[in-house]
Amino acid sequence: MVKTFKQFLVEGGKATENEGTVRATKTDIVAALKFVSKVTGLPFQTLEKSLLGSTPHTLSGLKQDSGDIDIAIDDKAADRATVVAKMEKATNFKTTKIGKGTYSFPVPVGDGRKVQVDLMFVPSIPWAIWGHYSAKD
Repeated sequence: MVKTFKQFLVEGGKATENEGTVRATKTDIVAALKFVSKVTGLPFQTLEKSLLGSTPHTLSGLKQDSGDIDIAIDDKAADRATVVAKMEKATNFKTTKIGKGTYSFPVPVGDGRKVQVDLMFVPSIPWAIWGHYSAKD
């Protein structure tokens, strides 16, 4: 049962682990946000304000690292197919859709390291931030 469950669990960096992704530090998060911003054309500040789960705590220094970097993207503000295609090309990784609108990518952050970035297309970023709340402890 545990093995079967693990096959379906893709949280915390599991979706790209075969690509050699590692847990994301504060420095990794900044590098990943710059990469995603450059590739997609979405502003760095918009991406930074749209971080979900434990990622903002890692970025602020409250946590040492995060299993992945979850970024909410307003489905009305960005064309999903275009963003996904650009990320697939830039990472040389064919993503698979997880759930209703989450796409995972192994993003290079320097020194040959990669971290998992999950782009989560949502109808409302404030609701996504609320729904993916993670306590500081």
